[in-house]
Amino acid sequence: MQFSRFGMLLHEYPKLRYLAAGTGFLMMLLGGLLLWANLQFKLLLNTGEVLIVFAGLFVCFMILGGAYLILLAWQGQKQTLKKVRLNRQRIRLTPQGMTLLILMLVFLIASMLSRSNMLILLFSFIAGSFIVNGGMGMKMVKGALVRRRIPAAVMAGEKFAVNIEYTNTNRFRSAWVMVVRDIINHTSETLQAEVLIARILPRQTASTYYDFRPMRRGIYKFGPLEVVTSSPLGMVERGHVFDVQNEITVYPAVGRLTSYWKKERSNAAELVQQKQTRKGVFDDEYHSMREYRPGDNPRAIHWRTTARRNEVMVREFHQSRDDDVLLLLDLWLPHKAQDEHYERVEDAVSFAATICLEQMQQSRDSKFTVLVNGETPLSWSGHSSPLGTDEVLTTLAIATAGTDTSLASWMEEARYYRTGSTSLILVTTRPESELQSLQLLLEAAFDEPVLNVTQVSVDSDLFKSFYLLPELV
Repeated sequence: MQFSRFGMLLHEYPKLRYLAAGTGFLMMLLGGLLLWANLQFKLLLNTGEVLIVFAGLFVCFMILGGAYLILLAWQGQKQTLKKVRLNRQRIRLTPQGMTLLILMLVFLIASMLSRSNMLILLFSFIAGSFIVNGGMGMKMVKGALVRRRIPAAVMAGEKFAVNIEYTNTNRFRSAWVMVVRDIINHTSETLQAEVLIARILPRQTASTYYDFRPMRRGIYKFGPLEVVTSSPLGMVERGHVFDVQNEITVYPAVGRLTSYWKKERSNAAELVQQKQTRKGVFDDEYHSMREYRPGDNPRAIHWRTTARRNEVMVREFHQSRDDDVLLLLDLWLPHKAQDEHYERVEDAVSFAATICLEQMQQSRDSKFTVLVNGETPLSWSGHSSPLGTDEVLTTLAIATAGTDTSLASWMEEARYYRTGSTSLILVTTRPESELQSLQLLLEAAFDEPVLNVTQVSVDSDLFKSFYLLPELV
C-alpha cells in the first residue's frame, strides 16, 4: 500500500507518528460520540434533510480520517522494525481492500442514520467478503512448505539463480497466486526479491527462481522467506514468515596480471639464490640428454639421438620445484575514510585474490601463505594446489580494513613463515610514500636485509600497469 508524502514523514520522524495516532484516536472518538448521541437522543430527527446529510458527512470524515491517521502511524512504525519475527501470521489490507473498507464504513454509518435495511445488507455483504478472503488466504499460506537452494560460493559480479521450491501440503485445495518474498542481508546493504507462482496443485511441488548478482564480496545471508497471497478476492493479503536461512560466500572479483607484473616478480626472484631443481620420483620436466646407465628406464631412450650418435642416449627428467610465496596484505584505512579509500581496499583484495588464484593453479609443491593485516588479522597457509583455492579465497572474502592496524605483530608473524628461499609480496593500501618505511620495518622484523620482496601500493600509478581490474558489468 502506497502512502503520501505525509506518510513518509511519519516514517522518518517518530514523534510525528505519536501525534498522528493521538489525533486520529481523538477524531474517531468524537465521531463515535456524535453518532452515539444522535442514536440515543435523536438529535436530527426533526431537522431538514440537508442538515442530516452534512451531519452524516461530518461524522464519516471524523471516523474515517481518524482511522486513516492511525493506519499511517502504524505503517510508519512497522517500517522501522529491523528484526523480523519468525513463524508468525501476517495480515494486511490491499489498496482494493482499503477502498472497500471505507465503503463498508460509509454503509454502516448511513444505515445507522437512515435505518435502511438495504444499506445494512450491503455492509454485511462486504464484511462477509473480508471474512471469506482472509480465511481462505490463511489456509493457503499455512499449508505451504518452502525451501531455497543456492550455491555455496560465487565470485563477485557473477550471476546465479536462487531456486525456490514451494510445496502445497493441502490434500484437496490448490494454492493460487502465491508470492514468495526473500530477504538478502549483507553488511553494507539489504535487498528484497520476490517470485510469483500462479498455481500449485494439492500435494504438488512447484519450482521457480530469481536471478541474483552480488556485487560485493563477503557473506550474504538469505532469509527468512515470507509467503503471501491475496487470493481469491484480492481484498486481504495473508502471509506467513518461514525461518529458512542460507548463506553464500562471495569471493573477491578476479582480474588479470599483466606481463609487466610477471617481469617484476622475476627480477625480484633473481636477487636471491634460487633453489636448485632436484631429481624426483616423478618425470615432471625435461632437463637434459645423457648416455644410458644401468638401471635407467628403457622408455626414456631417445632413439633418434641414439642412432645419430651411435650410442644409447636417454632423456633425463627433473621434478620441478617452485619457490615458496608469502603474500602480505595490508588493509589500512585512515580515520576519516572516504569512498576512494574503500575502493582502494577492494582493489587490493581483488589484486591479492588474482595472485592467489594464479599461485594455487600454476605452482606445485610450494608453500603458500597469506597474512592479512586489517580490523581482524587473518591468515592462511598451505601447499599450492587447486584444492585449497576455496579456502584462501574465503579468507580474502571476509577480510575487513582497519584504521588502527598493528604492523609490528603482523610482520612478526610473517617472520615465522619466512625461509631463506621464500618470495615475498607486499600489497598495501597505504600511500606510495610509505613503502620505504614498510621495507625498513620488514628488515627490522627479519633482522636482515630483505631483497626478494615485491611491494605494491594500490595508491600508486604503477599499480595500474601490474593489474587489470575486473569489469563488474
